[in-house]
Amino acid sequence: MLNWIGVVLWLIPRRIRPIWLTLAITSFGVMATTTIASASEIYSRAIAQSGLQHVIATTSLNALNGQLMVHDRPIARADYESLNSTVNNIIQKRIGTLVNQTNRRGQTHPNIPFAYSSEPNRASLNIMLGRPFFLTKFEQYSELREGNWPSKDYRIDANGIYLEAVIGEQAARSMAISVGDEVFLFPHKTDISQRITLKVSGIAHPSDPFDPYWLGVPFYFNLQEVDEKPLIPFYVKESAFLDGIGGRFSALVGDFAWLLYLNTDNLRYESLQDTREAFAGLETDINKKIPRSLLLTLLENSRGTGLLATFQQDLLWSRVPLIMFVTLVLSIVFYFLFVILGFLGRSRSPEASILRSRGTSKTQSICLLTLTEGLIVMVITITTPFLALLISKTWLLTTIQPAGTWESSSTGLSLYTFLWSGIVGILTLLILLLSSVNLSRIHSLEFLRSRSRPPNTYLIQRYYVDILIMVIMAILWWQLEQRDSLIGRAISSSSIKINPTLLLVPTLGLVTTSFIILRILPCISRITAKWISYTPYVWIRLSFARDSPGFPISWIDYSNRNDGDRDLCTRLRFSRNAHEKP
Repeated sequence: MLNWIGVVLWLIPRRIRPIWLTLAITSFGVMATTTIASASEIYSRAIAQSGLQHVIATTSLNALNGQLMVHDRPIARADYESLNSTVNNIIQKRIGTLVNQTNRRGQTHPNIPFAYSSEPNRASLNIMLGRPFFLTKFEQYSELREGNWPSKDYRIDANGIYLEAVIGEQAARSMAISVGDEVFLFPHKTDISQRITLKVSGIAHPSDPFDPYWLGVPFYFNLQEVDEKPLIPFYVKESAFLDGIGGRFSALVGDFAWLLYLNTDNLRYESLQDTREAFAGLETDINKKIPRSLLLTLLENSRGTGLLATFQQDLLWSRVPLIMFVTLVLSIVFYFLFVILGFLGRSRSPEASILRSRGTSKTQSICLLTLTEGLIVMVITITTPFLALLISKTWLLTTIQPAGTWESSSTGLSLYTFLWSGIVGILTLLILLLSSVNLSRIHSLEFLRSRSRPPNTYLIQRYYVDILIMVIMAILWWQLEQRDSLIGRAISSSSIKINPTLLLVPTLGLVTTSFIILRILPCISRITAKWISYTPYVWIRLSFARDSPGFPISWIDYSNRNDGDRDLCTRLRFSRNAHEKP
């Protein structure tokens, strides 16, 4: 083994000079393909992350934040504590990493009659409605115009409950309510002796109505309308709502909500599908454990029309042209690398025949013929991702100018960059290996035979290859026509996928066209030569006559054929001279 390694190390520097042209072409092909693949992967990641930040930055934060609403629940403390614990556990389990903070809201149904008097007549109970509510951190984001914030104290007696409340400025102005007034809510229309007495301790307005805390519109301060009746919201303390109203009127039901303030800066395009599945799981878990619940957010929904779903589909559509372009370029480079290495392989026939004639096996010949190029491919495959990153940061990433906080400096190398570079390097190495396998079959006899009569038929020219490529092209084209799209959506999930086989349609179309050109061009050459044969200029007729019989790259074929003819003539001349000697 050590002797064989020593022989290899001795042969490598001596092989570089004779095969410098092959090495140069191989190095250029490997560097071009690996750089294109690595730069495309870096650019694709940059487009994805910058596009996500752009979409988030151009969307209102109020729309991105969400509400988890639960309807028709008892407003007593015991039931609410259990409900709050269940909801918080599900939120933390599903989207805990995305949630900055959570506020809670509770309110009665909008069907409690309102009156200015403690003993109203029956008809007045059908005119106006009132709704007590609590909202965590309400006092931090509001300001008092008059009075004070309500206290936690409440008083329960035989006639109901007495507690303090704050009303919005616009609602107080519309209903002519002032600080110190007492208003009444009647949970039971048929029994006006049971009432909720609210003493207005203050009048408030929002500190900043556009703050994300309000999730859009601070409707708590305005007069609302339900069934063409005015609805007056009253802010009370959480303890007064749950223990006071809920404890005294345990039959009352209400609606609860958890306001979710999301940290969208933590969103990464790599975890886009996981985030969508997390929101879908949140909605599923809530509906399983808590009936009549609803999740509202523009970020994601179960219908697949949320911001993330739309962006994911747009991202896939934007990547299709990039993938098709890269596939076409790589296919063209690989195709011409294969063809050129096949033609240049003739110049390495003496080397291959000498190796086989000196007793090397077929496997050893393949290793020796591929070793130098393989080492170069490995070095280039490892180093070109850094070149691709330099090109991307210098030129490609400067073309991306999204809104938001994305910066091109945040894009760097990843495992996928080296993975794509490695895949392209392996494909190039396979092409070199195929060329070496072809050369390893050459013995001294085949070498001399090929010099005397060069082969005119190559693997790439055989008709069954043409037919196979055309059949594959037809099948993929038919499949694309049936699907009508490169992108499909899975029935069992909301994920969107690209069918990679259909992306080969343009590439196979290009390869099929090149094969057809290889078949048609000789006929065109013959017809053109026949037409040119009538011209009086001999040099033009001779040029077309020499090129017309061969295939399109006829100068290589004829140069090799002429070399073989000259060698044959030389051998015949020396043989004749030897016989003529006395």
